[in-house]
Amino acid sequence: MDNGGDLWEELPDELVLEVRKWLRTSVRDLVAWASTCSRFLHLTNEPALWAGLFSLAMAKARSWLPPDCLKVLEEEENDQASSGGNMGAVSVFGQVAISTESSLEALPLAGATLAQVFAWHCERKVRSFVTWKECYRWHCRELLDASNPERLAGLQRGHLPSLFSLFALCQQAVRVVKTERNVLHIKGPIVVVGNIMAQYVDLLQILVSNGEPPETRYLFLGDYVNRGEHSILTLSLLLALKVRYPAHVHLLRGNHESKGMAYQYSLHEECPGTYGTGVALELLFEVFRCLPLAAVVNETIFCVHSGLSPSASTIEDLAHIDRFSQNDETEGIMVDLVWSHPNPDEGWGINPAGAGYEWGPDITATWCAQNRLEKIVRAQFTMEVLVEVKLAIHNDEQLPRGYEWHHDKTVLTLCSSPNYVRRCGNKGAVLLISDSGELTFHIFRVREC
Repeated sequence: MDNGGDLWEELPDELVLEVRKWLRTSVRDLVAWASTCSRFLHLTNEPALWAGLFSLAMAKARSWLPPDCLKVLEEEENDQASSGGNMGAVSVFGQVAISTESSLEALPLAGATLAQVFAWHCERKVRSFVTWKECYRWHCRELLDASNPERLAGLQRGHLPSLFSLFALCQQAVRVVKTERNVLHIKGPIVVVGNIMAQYVDLLQILVSNGEPPETRYLFLGDYVNRGEHSILTLSLLLALKVRYPAHVHLLRGNHESKGMAYQYSLHEECPGTYGTGVALELLFEVFRCLPLAAVVNETIFCVHSGLSPSASTIEDLAHIDRFSQNDETEGIMVDLVWSHPNPDEGWGINPAGAGYEWGPDITATWCAQNRLEKIVRAQFTMEVLVEVKLAIHNDEQLPRGYEWHHDKTVLTLCSSPNYVRRCGNKGAVLLISDSGELTFHIFRVREC
């Protein structure tokens, strides 16, 4: 490896011992290597040092990887070099999509979540892909093939990323989103997506129907986990897409991206139940803590998970929040942004949910005027909306269309999880914002599967 001497000079003593011990062994199982890397990552967070370790590992692995595996690896490395190497060595390790039958039946786990495919049993691979994107497309086609219910059911059960893969992915995601501002400023065209609520198949339907990154750019408004059955899978795919295409995929914080909601709903059970340890949950909490709070599209449309705050009158007020250290989940501007919802009555009111506020059309008008905005787009559905959904179904009325206007069409609530929590029967919708600010809805129905 080039500059090997310099690398050893910089490494902590404990890490040097680990590396040299590993280099003296005859390792033929990359699962064991992954475990070793996990220990390395606990000892150093320096990307340059990790890149050096990765080079050592690949030099050793090349001596016994099958020729066709090497070909895929080299093409991935060329892709990495041409992109400026800005994804880091961990994601290069994770992008090589060489898989066994069991791995291919897993749900599409892009980027770093594919690290598990380096297991030694890749010699028995039945299918290979030059890039993770081709692998992802194959999974999408299989998963959305409702003509094969047995395969669909198996894929929906899913094969989750290994704990090491999740660790690597969260480390990368934190590095990416920590560099972003509290309020993102984004240009159209872009697809805005409301609550997903761990409805993984519906997320895939959105990506396939509207186009995949980077050709299509996305802004997700939060609530990726809980209520549905696939929190880890849903969040893993979104984080992997964010790491791979940071300028094309944007993730905001929702009220479910918090410790309190994780313990109130299913995420706190899904993580330890899957991995046998609470470490996975802590990894996700670290990602949640770093997610941006809001976005402005085309400088005219304010996008947020839920609503406004009486403690913030301008977007500049949001920019000064320390989103990384605020731990209070019951009050404050950050809480208001993920809990407040519109109300037809004027002024500010108490939110029956116990957090955030209700705000009226006069508050919307003032906010938009002071910030030179035209509209507010949000994702948080209230209990009143869910009751209306159930009544519409009971009365055989037309199913709700996945979005709702408030305050003379200046505030939009977007629901992107059809048949919300698998019992409301509503349609789902995403919002397409053009570069000129034109709004178009893409409505999709409840999946019959």
